[in-house]
Amino acid sequence: MVRRALISNVTAALVGAVSCIIIQRCIEKHDDDQKHNTNTSFKTETSQSSAQVSHVVKLPITTLTPNPNLHIVYDTIRKNPLYVVENIRGGYQQSVLNNTSIKRANKSFREETSLDEQHRSRNSYFRQSGFDRGHMAPAANFKDSDKVMNDTFTLCNVSPQLPIFNRKIWSRLELLVHKLARKMEEELSSEGCNIADVNTTVITGPLWLPSKITTSPSSSRHSRDLFEYNFVGFGHLPSIIQVPTHFFKVIATVFTKNEEEKFIRFASFVIPNESFDGYESLNLENYLVGLSDLESYSGLSFFPHWTKMLSSRSGNRIEISDDYNIGAEYQFKDYADSLTDDLWKENRGKLDKTDNPVLRSPAVRKMSKKKKKNIRSSLRKMSPSLIIEHHCRNRACREIVYLSKKV
Repeated sequence: MVRRALISNVTAALVGAVSCIIIQRCIEKHDDDQKHNTNTSFKTETSQSSAQVSHVVKLPITTLTPNPNLHIVYDTIRKNPLYVVENIRGGYQQSVLNNTSIKRANKSFREETSLDEQHRSRNSYFRQSGFDRGHMAPAANFKDSDKVMNDTFTLCNVSPQLPIFNRKIWSRLELLVHKLARKMEEELSSEGCNIADVNTTVITGPLWLPSKITTSPSSSRHSRDLFEYNFVGFGHLPSIIQVPTHFFKVIATVFTKNEEEKFIRFASFVIPNESFDGYESLNLENYLVGLSDLESYSGLSFFPHWTKMLSSRSGNRIEISDDYNIGAEYQFKDYADSLTDDLWKENRGKLDKTDNPVLRSPAVRKMSKKKKKNIRSSLRKMSPSLIIEHHCRNRACREIVYLSKKV
């Protein structure tokens, strides 16, 4: 197994990323300057400028939508997915997932030929690397046809995962997603709802998080935390696949009636890409994180359409109390984080500890009971019929993964 970080190549990749960001900011600055010009030709000049720059550099992001229920955003710097979105339709688990005629046994991972050769993840890189090719969107969720399942075998849907993580921990998290989605469908069906109106969205991706937090040496009183990173890469110079330190998965199940969302249930997880040496078992419930913190880690913004929905219903801002005014764009996220916080408090003493300081600092944004009550009251005013719950309430995410057996 690879243990030594390829520092020079990681540095080169980071320099490339910074260069792209600088160029993009220059483009944005140029466009902003153009907006302040009053001559009538500014639209033409701006479009010409953007077109000229597009011939100079292409950003290191590629988007693929191989079928309507699979959306992949691929990072050509790290040669990993940035994130993958899969859509599990209501009733799909009953009608399709049990289809035994579509099997993954005859499927093979393939390189994405639509990418430039130097930007591809390659099967040859994984051989003898010590890492599995871990699906972000699992093949088992795409049993409509052989073609649809094959869509998941592009290496753009793959990140390097340690074998015990991929085959035991990650696979159990994928099964938990099915369990949670099916549970919500059954609950709503028992209440007379049409399960065709239930839809589950799963967002999955890699993370590169610090492994150690130290304090900068300083003679002044204003010291700073320093965050140390430790991850490896493999491949052939100068083309390197970077190995994520963690993976995230966000699940949101929504019930929609008359084109209006009535019920939302969510959960978000972050799990280290580790072999968990010395662990006999672990509980997936331990790895819940707040949506807002995951957004900070990943740079992504989850479920912006819900934010827009709440904003349109609230007039953008709700006065919750004299000492706590919050924009509607933050209300869903703050409420969601408060539910995660409640779960941690409810399960205190029942959950195993994790050694990773990043996942516990901070796990979720802390709120007083008064603020939580005010946010819930405000959401009810904005949308009296909208119900938001956590998928893991009542310990629904308590899944014990036993690690003692070899993979």
